[in-house]
Amino acid sequence: CIAFFLVYTVMVLQFEQFRQPLVVMATIPFCLVGVVLGLLLFGSTMSLLALMGVISLGGIVVNNGIILVDYINLLRKQENTEETEEKLKDCVVAGSASRLRPIFMTTLTTMLGVIPLAMSRGEGAEIYAPLGQAIAGGLLTSTLITLFVIPVLYFASENKKIKRRKGGANKAKVLSLLVTVLFSVPGTYGTDFYTKERLSDIMDLNNADILKAKEEYERSLLDLKDAKAGLQPTVDLSLGASYMVNPLIGTIQAEEGTLGTLPVQNPVTGEFFMQPLPAQDLVIFDGMPNALYSLKLDMQQPIFTWGKISNAVKIYSSRVEICRMQLSAQRKQLDCQLEATLCALYFLSEMQGLLDMQKEYANRLVELSVQAEQRGALLRQNVLEAKMQEALVPLTQEDVKSRKNNLLQSLRKITGISNLAQEKISFVPPLEEYKALSAIAQLDLENAALGSSQESLAILDELYRIAVLNQKIAEGSVYWKPDLALQVSVGLSGDMEKLFKGKTKFSRDLVADFTLGIKTTIWDGGKKLNQIRRAESELSTVVLNRKDAEDSILQELRSQLSVLNMAMLRIEYQELKIQVAQSDVENSEKLASSGYGSERDVLAKKIDLVTEKIALLQEKINLSNAACSIYVLIR
Repeated sequence: CIAFFLVYTVMVLQFEQFRQPLVVMATIPFCLVGVVLGLLLFGSTMSLLALMGVISLGGIVVNNGIILVDYINLLRKQENTEETEEKLKDCVVAGSASRLRPIFMTTLTTMLGVIPLAMSRGEGAEIYAPLGQAIAGGLLTSTLITLFVIPVLYFASENKKIKRRKGGANKAKVLSLLVTVLFSVPGTYGTDFYTKERLSDIMDLNNADILKAKEEYERSLLDLKDAKAGLQPTVDLSLGASYMVNPLIGTIQAEEGTLGTLPVQNPVTGEFFMQPLPAQDLVIFDGMPNALYSLKLDMQQPIFTWGKISNAVKIYSSRVEICRMQLSAQRKQLDCQLEATLCALYFLSEMQGLLDMQKEYANRLVELSVQAEQRGALLRQNVLEAKMQEALVPLTQEDVKSRKNNLLQSLRKITGISNLAQEKISFVPPLEEYKALSAIAQLDLENAALGSSQESLAILDELYRIAVLNQKIAEGSVYWKPDLALQVSVGLSGDMEKLFKGKTKFSRDLVADFTLGIKTTIWDGGKKLNQIRRAESELSTVVLNRKDAEDSILQELRSQLSVLNMAMLRIEYQELKIQVAQSDVENSEKLASSGYGSERDVLAKKIDLVTEKIALLQEKINLSNAACSIYVLIR
């Protein structure tokens, strides 16, 4: 008790609190399980030295918990934002995963140090062997079990403190989330419109391309975990049982006198007589048992690989970053495509309203032209021209309708809303924002397009890093560079009948092997050298690809800027034409009211005015598309 109290006191001074040392002390009870199992495995009993081993374990097994808890505390201190349950969980998971290998290795070195003591067979071994057996067993079970128990207890303890600090914040959060969910269901409560921001959020949840990119990102995280697992030991457990009908070796015995005779002197009479060898039938070997059992635990741990495993981990880390940037680029591209589609839908809807107005004007113009022809006041050719103008309107209407349907289908595909209708969309194109792009210096736009926010260039930078790491791996695999690994095998095998009857002595059936292996390639026809050259070639290719990507980005940016500026000039020109057409309509109306003009002239001018307005809307669509394309490059 005094020893455990002293251990607790030291940890209180280290952690500067009373709760976390208790979490670490929770490892001690689990070591008792290993002590009992270790003594049973070797067929020993609890003795004074075994109890000394238990007392020693009180100061040894807490080391793993101290390492783990201290590192988790360090991760929590590095978080500058307000601590939440999710962030605490992330810190606990990250700390446990990071400290797993150091804890395993320190435990393994301690166990290897006491195994010779535990397996000693010399004179007096039955006295001091239980000390090593108790320490080895306690270390094994406490390490395996507490790697799971300590993080759970730590999370439960610290999370309780966070909840107590925040009071009823969680209830308010749940209520807020419930309200948000209820009012975010389309058509459930009153009229609900889709804004551009809301459609973007729905797109992030439903879009197939984004979902695929997310899955790819998750797979890359799993690949990274697999790569990190290569730094940790691989432990395999195998159990087996076999039965032989006719054992290879039967009972071996020596009958009386089969080994000859030996002269022996009678100690009483002093006479010599011939003593048969053996004096009676003797069983030398009982024979192989019919049923055998086997249990084997193998562990392989790479020790030195010239950086191949660590560089592989770095490669998978870069691939995770590439997948993350691809997901971000996919979101940005679809978001800009969403905005361009909404702009086009908005202007096409206005275009439909103008076409309906133009159709009324054209129908009235045809009606008046036919009446004038019947009175002989108008030529047949003028009537045909009016009818041709009337026939053109339905064609334009059908074209606009088809474009709208295609855009709606594209919106439904982007957002994943199968029943999306334009009437439910609330969006007004920010034309002034688009026009403001032309006021930004082209050099600034080019710098933004080639900056750190450009995912395609950042992806190529990560590919360059991967190529460098591949080159290092190839150089680490060259001839005569050996890899070093440790293999430990511990096994039990023996008579299954004795096992079930409880007569097995595990100390006799125990087999332990420790192997330090070195492996290197001496020659393979030059493949290793080819790998180095291939890695150098890939490195050069990535550099060339990045230069091509920069040129392509600049070319696309300049092209879209040209389209943007051209659309703005055409909009200004079209607005002037609309002013002129509006003036012509007003003049024709004045002439018609004074008797110097006709209603047909007014209708013709109105049709021209509507045509110019439709052309203006088309230029606004071109402006929006160019602006959204630029946003993809510079955001």
